[in-house]
Amino acid sequence: MYLAWSDADISRLIDIVESQTDYERNKVNWIKVQTYFQERTVQQCKSFYCNKIRPFIFQPDGLRKIDVKFVHMCYFYFIQRPVPDPDEQLDQKISRILAEQCWSDMLGSFYNKECIVSKKLLQGVQCMLTYHFQMEQEIVAALKTQGKYSKLGYTVTKDKWNEFIALTEKHNINQMLQFVNTELAKIESAKDL
Repeated sequence: MYLAWSDADISRLIDIVESQTDYERNKVNWIKVQTYFQERTVQQCKSFYCNKIRPFIFQPDGLRKIDVKFVHMCYFYFIQRPVPDPDEQLDQKISRILAEQCWSDMLGSFYNKECIVSKKLLQGVQCMLTYHFQMEQEIVAALKTQGKYSKLGYTVTKDKWNEFIALTEKHNINQMLQFVNTELAKIESAKDL
């Protein structure tokens, strides 16, 4: 049975791995790390850290590259996540909500530990995801009106996302917010027509 990692577990794992790393030989004493997590195996600790945490911890080659990678990762997760189906069963709904909650918890863990992105970039990502979510609702509503239930997948507005990515690379939160607000205003004005 899979045992979820809580925010406290993740924070502790990061600290313990750091304390059990021989930086000269670039080796981690995973057996020692596991002693702090009796309910997990050495492989579970190593796998979770290497796959879910290490890619987002600051690297010596600079913050900008990691920020952009993070934004892209958010985007790909967002467009690939399941879109609610009109005939969604209760168990499907529960699994979807749990999956989204796990994602949210994971981001919170990294952000609280200050291992990944700046607050400004995180705000920008949240704004853009809000924009995309509203766009998705508009698209789904339009498809429902037309009776096209088979096309409930999310339509990606790539050109808009590319504009946003360019702003994140400049770390300009004001421009990001202005961009997103402009797009949201367009959606609102289209509703009034």
